[in-house]
Amino acid sequence: CAMAAAMLVVDYYCEVGVRDRLTIAAANAATVAERSSAGADAEGHSPNVAEELLLGATFEPSVLMRLPETDRETLPFATEVAMFVFPHGVKLVLPAEAAANAMPVVTSFVLTAGDQSRMYGACIVWYEQLPSSVASIFLEEMEVEAEEPPEVHAQEAICLLSRAPIFSVLMDSCRQLFRMRLARAPNPLTHEDLG
Repeated sequence: CAMAAAMLVVDYYCEVGVRDRLTIAAANAATVAERSSAGADAEGHSPNVAEELLLGATFEPSVLMRLPETDRETLPFATEVAMFVFPHGVKLVLPAEAAANAMPVVTSFVLTAGDQSRMYGACIVWYEQLPSSVASIFLEEMEVEAEEPPEVHAQEAICLLSRAPIFSVLMDSCRQLFRMRLARAPNPLTHEDLG
């Protein structure tokens, strides 16, 4: 078992973003609450309030999927990876801005745990259309009525974490996983794809 762990190149795979749920970042909550009540008529309708709320808010990223799903015995999953990948949260954009920034960006990083152990990582970040149902639920929670939410896109990331400082391998692997993801569009990769 220790030999198998020593032979691993990648310890964890994860996807990070907001595709499942929009949760307002704590530092942004008061501003968003003010916006949700401003600019609407007596019945709560405004053609721009929904768009202003969606585009003006900063959302907390979360780990959408990870493999393996349970921690490795000798190396726990770095739960802070979502905030590390998107330290300023996730902002939604309109399709034109997403198209202007369509080229995915690959970066590498080092996470240092409290016990001074290190986990090396790489991620590829791109814009993905947010499901309209996720935007609708958020607008309902904010008590903003919209017949149909505007089409918005959010940044999403694939991350690979390893105990070995093999940045070029991790970055190349992220690019390949992104190509696999594009081939499956609009569906995310599944456990079987990565199996």
